[in-house]
Amino acid sequence: MNRRVAKLQRKAGTQRRDWQHKVTSEIASRYDIGYPLELNTKGMTKKAKKGSKRKKQKAGLNKSILSVGFSTLNKSRDALAGRLYTQD
Repeated sequence: MNRRVAKLQRKAGTQRRDWQHKVTSEIASRYDIGYPLELNTKGMTKKAKKGSKRKKQKAGLNKSILSVGFSTLNKSRDALAGRLYTQD
């Protein structure tokens, strides 16, 4: 059972890295200058407020936000991009 779970997690990770590579390659080939977007993922993935009726919905949203891997996406985009405008 543990091997199956590990295999599925490995497959999901491979698919996520493949998607990130495809997206960043498309951005790098289409545009000359990339602008790194600083997203507040910690703020976006805060727990639902106490007494909220949508705790399960918020938990699912948090999982999907974290599964995208914004930091990895930014790093791979930076590696592929020729020129970057960085925000000071």
